[in-house]
Amino acid sequence: MHGRKKNVEKVKDLEQKLEPRRKKLAEDNEDIFRRKEEARKTKEERSEATKPMDDLRKLIGKLGGDVELMRKKLAALQPDSRIAQLSSRIARHRCFNS
Repeated sequence: MHGRKKNVEKVKDLEQKLEPRRKKLAEDNEDIFRRKEEARKTKEERSEATKPMDDLRKLIGKLGGDVELMRKKLAALQPDSRIAQLSSRIARHRCFNS
């Protein structure tokens, strides 16, 4: 019986020693949760704040691609050799002067 009473006292003593640690752990967990929420909120706010700039970057990229495509189409339609250019000018001249 004496050993059992000693164990109960030892358990109570250990529980008392653990109580401040448990309290600190609970406080730390709450702090971590609060910080994660703040970080999530900040990330959302930053995303909303930069959305117009991101949209502009996408539009610039798309327009740049469109310009390049138009240049390629123009290059395909324009004669590239001097003889072809001269022939094209003569043909246009004949069409407008007819």
